[in-house]
Amino acid sequence: MKIEKAENLAKSQAIPVNGEARISFRNDGVIYQWNNVAENIFGYPAIDAIGRNISLIFPLNYFKHPETFVNNFEEGFSEFESVCQTKNGGRINLLFYVLPIKDESETLQGISLTGTDITDKKKAEEKQAFLGCIVSSSDDAIISKNLKGIITSWNRAATEMFGYTEQEAIGQNISIIIPPESQDEEELIMESIRKGEKIDHFETIRMARDGAEKLVSLTVSPVKNTKGEVIGASNILRDQSEKDIQDEQQARLAAIVTSSDDAIISKTLDGIITSWNDSATLMFGYTPEETIGKHISLIIPADRMNEETNIIQNIRAGN
Repeated sequence: MKIEKAENLAKSQAIPVNGEARISFRNDGVIYQWNNVAENIFGYPAIDAIGRNISLIFPLNYFKHPETFVNNFEEGFSEFESVCQTKNGGRINLLFYVLPIKDESETLQGISLTGTDITDKKKAEEKQAFLGCIVSSSDDAIISKNLKGIITSWNRAATEMFGYTEQEAIGQNISIIIPPESQDEEELIMESIRKGEKIDHFETIRMARDGAEKLVSLTVSPVKNTKGEVIGASNILRDQSEKDIQDEQQARLAAIVTSSDDAIISKTLDGIITSWNDSATLMFGYTPEETIGKHISLIIPADRMNEETNIIQNIRAGN
């Protein structure tokens, strides 16, 4: 009866439960109250939970000494987060509000816990942290902005590409990296974003802090809130300058191969022809269409095939 009176006194001081799990246990950790929300969250009917130790839902080492836990909250109302275990062995995260159960003489009789399942919130936080890690470590400049064009996030790669630090960029308008002659382009992009449309791999020019122009591939995606309303945009910018250099080098080499007076032929290690220049056509009479995909033996006399075998063996050996 003593603990029931203490419980009634505590209830008069407690915050409303509002659909949350309500669990009470004595100083020795034995559960004596277990509401229907606790049943739904943990999977134990009240008849299976009441009379058992509170370690039923907490990791065993957490409540190895229940009296120690109880004494920690003797001073008054507090809260804590914990990973709990359900009947089927699953793990869930809960936020608990703690209310000490005391009798009229202020002697501690037990603890009342009001628990809220925050598993989804924790997963969302972990996902956010994971996404944040990806953004931070990306080699692409990733910049977020609101619908007025004000920068709200700026990653390491954006600093490397444009020269502004995160502190210098956030709060500024996105126009700081847009050349004057391309400012109208930004408004067209934002019109599409406001409609919920995505701009994908759009090649354009952006400007670094020192005035250097950067050829970038720009992808802009709308950012929406939980109601599905567009509240901003995420910009992913990939520097195309290196790609242009590589393309130029490739074009230059291709021009050399095409204009060479020497027959230049490429083949796989199986002897299949993969490229054939104009001089090869002049020398052997076959067009690229007639040779590519065919075996190199097409131009090797039958009595010389052993040479080809020896050549391929050396090539395979890296010689």
